[in-house]
Amino acid sequence: MAKTITSQNFEEEVLKSEKPILIDFWATWCGPCMRQGPIVEELAEEGYNVGKIDVDQEMGLAQQFRVVSIPTLLIFKDGKEAHRLVGLTAKEDIKKLILRAVTDSERGMGAYDVCMDEEAADFLAEAADGDARSALNAVELGVLTTERSADGKIHFTIDVASECIQKRVIRYDKAGDNHYDTISAFIKSMRGSDPDAAVYYLARMLYAGESVTFIARRIMICASEDVGNADPQALQVAVAAAQAVERVGMPESQLILSQAAIYVACAPKSNAATNAIFSAMESVKNKKASVPPYLQDAHYGGAGKLGRGIGYEYAHDFPKHFSKQRYLPYELGEVKFYEPSDSGYEQQIRKHLDWLHEE
Repeated sequence: MAKTITSQNFEEEVLKSEKPILIDFWATWCGPCMRQGPIVEELAEEGYNVGKIDVDQEMGLAQQFRVVSIPTLLIFKDGKEAHRLVGLTAKEDIKKLILRAVTDSERGMGAYDVCMDEEAADFLAEAADGDARSALNAVELGVLTTERSADGKIHFTIDVASECIQKRVIRYDKAGDNHYDTISAFIKSMRGSDPDAAVYYLARMLYAGESVTFIARRIMICASEDVGNADPQALQVAVAAAQAVERVGMPESQLILSQAAIYVACAPKSNAATNAIFSAMESVKNKKASVPPYLQDAHYGGAGKLGRGIGYEYAHDFPKHFSKQRYLPYELGEVKFYEPSDSGYEQQIRKHLDWLHEE
């Protein structure tokens, strides 16, 4: 079982560990973390040195190691970070677990003399959606319930895999029409404002047994990345859909996802907010800048003596509730990160900003 790591035992268990240790940064509310968890526990059961850090309980450790997305796996060696993995474990890693499960005589099903088709291994790894435990359970079920063939071996085919994991099989062609191509086409169809294509690729994913929460996350990302402030309602629709599918489940979730995907596909598009944060991140990375003194926190004794907060102009004391005071650090010079487009509601945003700055 993986160790629980806290700020109290971090130095002893991690920094002073004589063996390399894998640390899983996770949270109870994080869906991908829940699917990553069984994989981490599997490694712990196999004898690897593994620990888990709840980022809600140990925010200091998460900040110290700049963990901004979960799940994040850090490998420490000799008290230092040696490697970092962000997000769910890759499909290939799960596939390795599956193949080891059918060949390992000591820890797996190797003693049963199993021949697993590569197509079946690919399908199980895909259908497991990052959950190694689900894939391994399907392997065990298939091995124990499949009769031996004339050659005395148990042949684990894609049909056996499909029955064991209870997900339909879509046989993809050799041109690469696989899961990743389908989700890519789904996102690009929403971005390209084609509701018919979007709902078609949605149907393909649902028919193949894709996770509804995974699909909902992609719709939320598209609503922000590709629609943005051209239609702020799109993100609300996507978030509501994500919450609804968690409560409703299948088959009714297909109705909710269809509504959300079609809304996002039909919404006016803008990536201005996306470009803004990318540009701002690049600026933060490459330029050192300080907060102007008049914007600094002045809610403590002695702040005024340090010049903090002096000269701040309260926006509501001015016409239009707007002061032309500079808010960006002076070191950045004249720079613009957000450039509203001419699409949808951003037309109104642009007009409003022009009105504020007119003489």
